[in-house]
Amino acid sequence: MKEKINEMGVCPFCGSDGTLDYDCVNNEGDDMCYYKWKCMNCGNEGEEWYELRFIGHNIIDNNGEIVELN
Repeated sequence: MKEKINEMGVCPFCGSDGTLDYDCVNNEGDDMCYYKWKCMNCGNEGEEWYELRFIGHNIIDNNGEIVELN
């Protein structure tokens, strides 16, 4: 069996980059999530998993502007 590619945004089956059609994000616990995908090139399907890491808050000020907290 041919070795599968394990790179973000690349179909593990056919190796096409940029052909994955993603569904909505699915949360799995506090620090993991995944997207279901289908390759528009070869038709295969799968899931792409991510670890979540807090990086900060943005707030909306009195003028309706988004402000990044340092």
